[in-house]
Amino acid sequence: MHWPLALVQLFFTLAWTVYVIFLPGLLARAGIEAAWLPWILIADQLLFAVADVAVGLWLDRNERFLQMAGDWLAGLVLAACALFALLPFLAGAMPAGLFVSALFAWVICSSVLRVPPLVMLARYATPQQPASLASPVAAYLFGLGVAGALAPYLTVWLKNRDPLLPFIIASVSLAVTTQALRGALNTRAASAAPAARTRAPARMTIGVPLLVGVALFAFGMQIHAAANSAKLFARVAPAVPLDWLMPLFWAGFSVAMFPASWWLARRAARPQAMAAAALWPAGMAGGIALMICATAPALPLLVALQIIAGGAWAVVFLAALAAAAEQGRGGREGGWIGATLALLALATVGRIVLVLAAAPGTPLAGQLPWLSGILWLSGAALLWRASAGRTGK
Repeated sequence: MHWPLALVQLFFTLAWTVYVIFLPGLLARAGIEAAWLPWILIADQLLFAVADVAVGLWLDRNERFLQMAGDWLAGLVLAACALFALLPFLAGAMPAGLFVSALFAWVICSSVLRVPPLVMLARYATPQQPASLASPVAAYLFGLGVAGALAPYLTVWLKNRDPLLPFIIASVSLAVTTQALRGALNTRAASAAPAARTRAPARMTIGVPLLVGVALFAFGMQIHAAANSAKLFARVAPAVPLDWLMPLFWAGFSVAMFPASWWLARRAARPQAMAAAALWPAGMAGGIALMICATAPALPLLVALQIIAGGAWAVVFLAALAAAAEQGRGGREGGWIGATLALLALATVGRIVLVLAAAPGTPLAGQLPWLSGILWLSGAALLWRASAGRTGK
């Protein structure tokens, strides 16, 4: 079921990219001032966060629905795709308040692509077959990395074009791949249901440090990838087009994803190994790379650091999901995975607010290049201390 997971995440993320590219124009058509754009994006991410936690907790309490998740997931996504394709028609054809409600309805319906597939993978993975979780989740995140690498080119290509065709293509692509995912999830649920009733008890947790560490990593990644990278490249190579350089972080992420999944699967085969313990070495390596990025004097060094940072984020993200599944093993996977993904959405909110506050020329703007590395090193130190404490008990 690897390729349906990868393609669904790819087209979902590209649909979100199309949405963000054309949202200013759609809001203008609807008579909504441009000043509302960041606040609508913040509301979107808050809806994702609430939906992630709510859906995860609901799945924990409804095993029967989890076994049928492929069916109701496909239904909601088809509704989201239909609504998404209609957004260019709805802009300007209805009152502004109703149009914003339609935007939020699309976000809520499409949010079911985030948590349920991962909860099913976690619920039906067994300690004896750790790769049954690591490899499919790696495919899921690989799609995210490819979409991130394509986003700069998509932005250039779609600039000043009519939104109708991109919205329709994105909707149809997502709908088709979701149907393939539906079949894969239903097949997996049917074949793995007996193993779910014999799950091993949850391992010792590191609880709050895990969530705080993931939040620090996610916030640092958001600041670097969305706010710092373009400025750092423009400083050392002002003549090189940014659309050739911006994908490097996500290229490193995608290339590192499957080796990272193999490594985590090998670790998980050891009885006392915890995925959370893999977070701090990757976080430390990524934090050092991000700190050097802030002062990198030449383009080749900055390119290498971007790829290293992307690879570190691949290990961190995959290990965070694996750790969440470990903490929830025994019937609480949904809540833990939902909380982990919600933190990623909240990190996006934090980045948007920070960028709004760090206007050019303010003291805060000058500190942004360092902030990503500081956040990552802080998260790595926290998780190292937590993992060392658990090991010593």
